Parts: sequence; C-alpha cells; structure tokens
Amino acid sequence: WGETPGSNSTAAHLACRQSYNILMTDGYWNGAEAPTSGAANADNVSGPSIAGPDNKSYQYTPANPYQGLNADNSQQNDTLADVAMYYWNRDLRTDLDNLVPSNPADEAFWQHMVNFTVGLGVTGTLNPDTDLTALTNGSKTWPAPSDSGEMENIDDLWHAAVNSRGGFFSASDPEEFANQLSSSLEQIIGRTGSAAAIATNSTRLNADTYVYQARFDSKDWRGELLGFKVDETTGAIIDAKPATAGLDPTWEAAKLLDTKNALSHSNRNIFTHEAADSDGDGEVGVDFLWDATHTPPDSMKTAIKHGDTALIGKRRLRFIRGQTKFEIGNDPDGTFRKRTSVLGDIVNSDPFFVGKQDYGFNVLPGSEGSSYISYRASTAYINRPGVVYVGVNDGMLHAFREETGYEMFAYIPEAVLPNLWELSDPNYSHRFFVDGPSSGKDAYINSTWKSVLLGTTGAGGKAVFALDVTDPETFSKSNVMWEFSTADDDANADGIADGDLGYTIGQPTVARMANGTWVAIFGNGYYSDNNRAVLFIVDIATGDLIRKIDTGVGDGANPNGLATPILVDYNDDKIADRAYAGDLQGNMWAFDLSHATDVTQWAIDYQSSGTPAPLFTAMDEDGNTQAITSKPEVTNHPSGGVMVFFGTGKYFDSGDGAAVRKNAFYGIWDDFNATNPTPVSGGRNSLLQQTITHETFTDSSGNSWLSDDVTDTVNPFTWDLRVTTEHTISWGTHRGWFIDLKSPLAVRGWEGERVVSTPLLRDGRVIFSTMIPTLDPCEYGGTSWLMELSSVDGSRLSVSPFDLNGDGAFNDSDYVTIVVSDPDGNPMEVKVPTSGKKSKVGIIKTPAVIKTKQKEFKFTSGSSGDIEQTLESLSYRDGRQSWRQLR
Repeated sequence: WGETPGSNSTAAHLACRQSYNILMTDGYWNGAEAPTSGAANADNVSGPSIAGPDNKSYQYTPANPYQGLNADNSQQNDTLADVAMYYWNRDLRTDLDNLVPSNPADEAFWQHMVNFTVGLGVTGTLNPDTDLTALTNGSKTWPAPSDSGEMENIDDLWHAAVNSRGGFFSASDPEEFANQLSSSLEQIIGRTGSAAAIATNSTRLNADTYVYQARFDSKDWRGELLGFKVDETTGAIIDAKPATAGLDPTWEAAKLLDTKNALSHSNRNIFTHEAADSDGDGEVGVDFLWDATHTPPDSMKTAIKHGDTALIGKRRLRFIRGQTKFEIGNDPDGTFRKRTSVLGDIVNSDPFFVGKQDYGFNVLPGSEGSSYISYRASTAYINRPGVVYVGVNDGMLHAFREETGYEMFAYIPEAVLPNLWELSDPNYSHRFFVDGPSSGKDAYINSTWKSVLLGTTGAGGKAVFALDVTDPETFSKSNVMWEFSTADDDANADGIADGDLGYTIGQPTVARMANGTWVAIFGNGYYSDNNRAVLFIVDIATGDLIRKIDTGVGDGANPNGLATPILVDYNDDKIADRAYAGDLQGNMWAFDLSHATDVTQWAIDYQSSGTPAPLFTAMDEDGNTQAITSKPEVTNHPSGGVMVFFGTGKYFDSGDGAAVRKNAFYGIWDDFNATNPTPVSGGRNSLLQQTITHETFTDSSGNSWLSDDVTDTVNPFTWDLRVTTEHTISWGTHRGWFIDLKSPLAVRGWEGERVVSTPLLRDGRVIFSTMIPTLDPCEYGGTSWLMELSSVDGSRLSVSPFDLNGDGAFNDSDYVTIVVSDPDGNPMEVKVPTSGKKSKVGIIKTPAVIKTKQKEFKFTSGSSGDIEQTLESLSYRDGRQSWRQLR
C-alpha cells in the first residue's frame, strides 16, 4: 500500500491502493491445511462486518458461486478457495480508510487481495467458459479438492479466482499464455481509475431552464447524462427526489435508454456514414442495421464481423445498438462483454445544446438575411424540440430531448467503425471513440436555411463530421452530411484530407465567409503525421477542403498542433473577418479571413522575413514556451483592434498530470487596424504583470487564513480564496497583460496550475477556470480555481464578483482583509474583493452561465461528479463599458 510498493518509503500509505496477485502453476497443488486457522473454511462461514465511506457496509454471507459445498451439502475445508476468500472478505488494513474503488467484477471497497490464477497446460473437471452460470444457480457444485493432487485441484484454482473476484485461464502453449496473461493485466489496469462537463438550455433563467451534466464511472465505463431543472426564482437546482440523499436529476438518459433497449433495441434510430456507396456516387448516410431488409456496406460488415462469421457480426451489431441478449450470462450462446448500462462513458465530450437560438443572420445581405426571419418564424422551427448532443465512448454521438432525456437518434462516425468490435470483447480495455466536443449553428446551404451540428471524434480518431439537425424528430440517414477524416483521399472525392489532420480534440465552428461561402473551421489537433499547426476551412455543404493554412511550425522532433480557433466578426455583419488559435509551442496565431474573392488570401496575418509569424509567443520567466490548448476569447479594444484572452497549459498526454510547468493567463492587444500593425515583440516584457498576492491556507489546528506568506489575516468564509494585484495599464507602453498561475505561498509556489478550458467575457470581466492535477491517486484528479479579473488590465475587480457569505448581496461583507504597506511603508489592514475561489468539487471546466435581471448563476461540474453553483454580481461597472464581446 506504499506510494512505491516494494520500497522502504516512509510516505503515507494509499487507502485506495488495489492489490492483485497472479498465481501460475503447471501442476496440481498438494499439501496440508491452510496455515491460518481462520482461512480453513472461509467461504462457508460469514465474514466480518466492514464499514466504508458514505455509510457503506458489507459482510460476506455464504452463497453461490463462492461457497464450497459438496453434492450432499457437506462443507469443503482447507481449500485454496478458502484462503482466497479469507484475504478478500476481510479488511487487510484496518488502519487505512476504506477507499478502494469497487467495480462490477469486485464490489469490495476495503483493502483486500484479488487473485488471477493460471493453469499452465492443466485443466480441471469444470469448464470456466460455460459452468459459472450453473455454479451460480446451484445446478452444479464445486468438486472437492484433495491434498494428493487431482484434476479437482485445478477446479479449486479457478474457485480461488472466483472467490477473490479475479480471473482464471488455462494456457496450453506459450502464445496462448502470453495472450491470456496480457488479457489479465488489461483487466487489472481497467479496474483502476471522473471528468464532467455541463451545459444549459438557456442563458436566461425561466420556468423551463435546465442544466445538463455528463459523467462517467471508470469502474465499469458506463456514462450518465443528467438533466437538472433550475428554480426560476432562486436559481438553485431542483432536487427531483428531496427525500433521498444527494441531488437527484429530473431525468437520467442512461436509465431511459436502458429501459428503451429492454423493450426493443430496434426502436432506436442509429446511423453511420459510408465514404462512397456501392455505385460510387460519393458519401452517403447509412442505417446502422443488418437484417433481412437492411444490408450494410461491405466495409461496415467487415469492420463489425472483425474476422467472425456473419451470424456473430449481426449479433455484435445488435449488441452495439443496445441488445443485451448475447452478453455473457444472459444466454447460453452469450459471448459479448457484460455491460451495466448501454450508455457508454462520457469523458471529454461536453454536452452541446441546440434549441432555437437567434444568431442574428437577418443582417446578411439579400435573400440570406430576409429568408432567415421567415425560417425562424416557420411552424416547423417554432415547434422543434431542443436537443442535447453529446459524444460517448460507446461509439456514438447521441441526441437527447431537452426536457425528457429520451434519445431521438444517434450517429456512429465511420472513422470509429474499425475499432467498434472491441466494445463487445469480454476483455475490453477502455478506449476512446466519440470523445470530442460538438458545436452547431444555422447555415445557408443551397438557398435554404439549415441547422448544422459539427462533431468530432476527439481522442477516438482523426475525424470531423456534419449532421443536418434542422428537424431532429425526423432525422434520417439523408441528414448525414459528410465526414472529414484521414481516411479520405482524392480517389473517393470525399474532401481532401492528408497528414496534417490529427486527433480533433478541439471544437469546430460554423462560419459565413466574405465570399458568401458557409464553412466549417477547425484546428488540426494533435499527433498529425506532419506534426505542424494547421487551420482547416471546409465547405459546410459538402465537406470539401476549401483552404488549409499551414503555420509551418512543428516537426517530428518538436511536434505541434492547432487548438480550437475563435472567429472574429469585427464589424458585426455576421461575416468572419479574422480567427485566432494557439498551438503547443506557445504561439497565438492571427488569421486574416477578410478577402472577399480570393480564398488564397485567407492567410496568417503577420510575416517575418517572408515567414508566417505569430501574434505572440507565450513564454515563462525562464524562457520556456507555454503550450496553448484551449480556445481563446476576443473583445474589441477601445483604441482599435482586439484583445485576445487565453491561458496556457496542456492536459492530454500521459505525463501531463505530473508535469510542474509554469503557466499563465494572458490578455494580448492585436492592433491590426493600425497603419503598420505588428505582432507583439519583447514577450512578457511588453506586458503589464499582475500577481496573485494572497491565498488561503489552513493550519494544523484547522484555522483558515489568508496569507501573502509574510502576513496572515483571518479568512471568514468557507471558501478557499485568492487576492490579486490592481496595477494600472498604460497602452502607450504595454501590448497587454499577464498573470502567472503561481501560488504566493512558498509551500505551494508553482504547482503545475494550468488553463485547459475556454475563458468567458462578461461585462468587463474575464472569467477562467484553472486546474491543478493531483499526484494522489485517491483523490478526484485534482482541483481548480475559478478566477475573475478585469478584462481591461487583468487587475482585481473593484466590486466583489462572489456572494461569499450567501446573503444574496454583493458588498464589502464579501470582502477579505489583507495587510498592505501604507505610503510610508508601514503595514496596514484593508478590505478588498477577492479574485478567485477554489472549487469544492475537484477539477472544473468552463462554467455554464444563466442570468436574471440582477444576478448571474454559474454552474460547474467537477471531477468528483458533483455540481457547484456560484452566485455572482451581474456586471463589473468601471466606466469602460465600450468593451464588446465579439462572436
């Protein structure tokens, strides 16, 4: 249970540490009784009572298939299975909290041992592949082993694995042994291991306001999408079951989907994509069916069969659709993985809501603008339901009705089809499928207004796809528009993709360009073959590539990739003028998209000696570049041009959690309208620096203080808080501002704090969440700070952004006292607003925001799986309200 097992480290032992034993033998055991007397008959007697967190309790009671009974009901003693049960059904470390993660194969939450047993070329009298059901229902019993070494002792080897919730296999040759051992190790890895996202169906609080939370459980890789109704008066989430513990949602998509599948999986509307149909007519949508009336494309059949027969392929397709009949234990012919829910895990795909948003396209010229008003006034548009879209690692993008949670349809990207068979594998080791973000907007396609949803596969593949969701109630295969992936080539005319497309972790965007074309714009993502940062612009109607803007930065030795871009409509005519996006090497790129006739003029705005140059390169105090992996935000600058806001840091590579890199948040002025515009030179020396000066810490007695590491003042609130500086910017000297994400406390300092989600702009404030990963595997991934600063210069706000005492008002009762120096250098106490508060629910992402007339509610979903609500003042009024957020 040590931090480093097998070492003599004095570090605190880990209460969540799991213990596995792999026992291999090429013979039958023989010998005397168990040396521990209590283990002599452990599976036939009740075990000790064990208490756990959240009022959990457990006591083993003899039951099948664990107890060792002979056919005459006499008890078997001194078996290997007894020893295995003894070390499973009791707490092996009573000095540690019982925080071991349970899973469907092992319900134990206390410190215990799990055994995986291997028979090398030996077999027993029972068949582990078929006899467990009979042992469970009592139609068969475990054979009695003996100390003389018989075949029944191999059955006891399997019995030991069953009792300790492990696994057993028999290998007759080295290749089979290697494969089976690998499978056992994957099962062990798969048992160890929540990220969440949140969305809302409204930006203003009313009677039908909901927030939507996505969650997953790494114990069994099931997912949840929860719909919570919000009280229109208080802004609080309504508990659907107030008499029960916890916060219960109004609806749970997984439960509804499981109920629907129990009736008939054939009722679901599921579609996929074929790059070229059998007639060579180009890409088409396809029903995800294989039956007497639906013959799938050959490529789809090949992927689903994965070398098996057509019969198994058809069963596997029905399994993916949600049928549970042929899961192991449900049918004598069941060979597929046993699921606890049809809905898979939702990890990195944030829920995205599409309702009846007015994007203001009525200002577009000609029939585009005039017909947009008619489109939004049509009966079909007015009556269409709101839909929550979310990518899930069951291979699908799901569409759920906003107020009920019922699934309307699902889409399987063609890019994930080759790996879809793995979902049915009994030895499934988690992988990503549809794990990226979605976005959507109205677009004018072939003289008709449509609502287009853009989706990505994220870490599940290198693909972006488009669906026509104008009428989600009648969605069919004809509404599958296109899929853009690395599988594309010139031969099938399905766009032109190449080695510049990486894993599409970023969010694509719908835009209307100056030449009248409607497009999808996205960064190329990460781990592309060419390792450069590239901006893609594709036709929204066809998915054909229109323009690819290569920064030229990145190679195999220094791999690069472009994050989510933000589009800028500088003159508010609903036409994209510019785009900004960051890359892994700290560059913030400015793209000029304003040319109305020549798309080759859509290019990187700045040059240096004929080479593309970034607007700004983020570097820490030591000169190390700071990766930019999140979408920036942009607002007009009062002197011309725009301010670009972004944070630095990354969190998708395997070593990112432990990396303690120095990161910051920036506000950069791009004065592109100047007579001779230039990128920012001089790095951070050209910027105003703000600093985190005070932060909460708790002493050994449990007292909470606000400290600058020299002086301490009492923290009167239950939140951990931060205070920052309020330096004033000089635009004649500065090209922006920055604040290092460094704790002022020496015991913390640089903690690897970073920004990996999109900032928000609200009435003169820039709002962003940071994250600090934890190295403690027993915690929920880490923690976050919700920061709110002046967007003008990054300074501390002049009013409190948070209602810290919960009285519904925003005044000096929400201030904290800190010690500063007076003009003579003497210490004095002053009361000031705070600039940040620490999450109580683990790591959080960009908040979902709902407004009332006088207040603002922010909802964040943490890695602990809980939702946190923050009540804030509506605006920050400092006389500079000319700053306008751009869309």
